[in-house]
Amino acid sequence: AVSLLGKSVEFSGEEVAHQEGTATEIEFLLSSDATTVAVNLYDTQGQLVHTLEKNAVAAGKQTALWNGLDEKGQPLPSGSYRVDVVARDASGGTIPVEFMQQGLVREVVFEDGLPMLRVGERWLSLPDIKSIQTGAAG
Repeated sequence: AVSLLGKSVEFSGEEVAHQEGTATEIEFLLSSDATTVAVNLYDTQGQLVHTLEKNAVAAGKQTALWNGLDEKGQPLPSGSYRVDVVARDASGGTIPVEFMQQGLVREVVFEDGLPMLRVGERWLSLPDIKSIQTGAAG
């Protein structure tokens, strides 16, 4: 597990870390083609702060870029934002969505003999990791 230090890992998660003044990439995996996709972002109080909409989105790994602004065009502060993606097919049915995130492993600690990885401000266990890449995240 220590050999993971400095590696880029991909993991599931419904929160994104936003840095004020920068765009935030949101990755998700669609199980089938969608006619519409709404990427809803919520602050720590549970308030909807912004919605990104996409049409005719193919199945597979997708990316939405959030400019860090709220619905009124005002910049939002740095912090953690919850993401909810609603994807619908041509008949209006809901399509399952899995959230993907990437980050660098900054620290490894052992709790009860099991490795825990710090990625950004999050702590992940090994089963949380979907893939590992050499080099920087992004």
